[in-house]
Amino acid sequence: MFSSSKNITEIDLSNFDASEVTDMKWMFNSCENLKKINFGNINTSSLQSMGALFQFCYELTSIDLSSFDTSNVTEMDWMFNGCRNLKYANLGLLDASNLETIKYMFWACNSLKYLKLYLYKIKTNAKKESAFPSNIKTCTRQIDSESNIIITNCSDTCN
Repeated sequence: MFSSSKNITEIDLSNFDASEVTDMKWMFNSCENLKKINFGNINTSSLQSMGALFQFCYELTSIDLSSFDTSNVTEMDWMFNGCRNLKYANLGLLDASNLETIKYMFWACNSLKYLKLYLYKIKTNAKKESAFPSNIKTCTRQIDSESNIIITNCSDTCN
């Protein structure tokens, strides 16, 4: 939809009806000058693919996807790949019960300082290779046999 739109700096999707959208893969890929996206309370209940969604959005410094419904999402790989100026990301509580891959999710996000992410019910066989940059602390807690919660950028002692 917006892929490779190099002149776009801001996008407001707060009134966009995404209730039947299943694929957002590469939607903002290579929007090199994109600085701000407002999703508001967008309905993403049918969404299945978020792979490379913001790949190479070089000027994006913060993102809030906490309102996203991810219960049907199967892929989030390379989602923020190359977002070299991304400092803040709030992904909130992500239902990961259908998630198959988050590999390289934040690859080359060297400026990332704050990441709020709770992955709920992530499959044990989900592909997670290099999902998080090495400069971000990751704490994992096993809640029960079906649920994991991963909290990143937590304190030295994960409470």
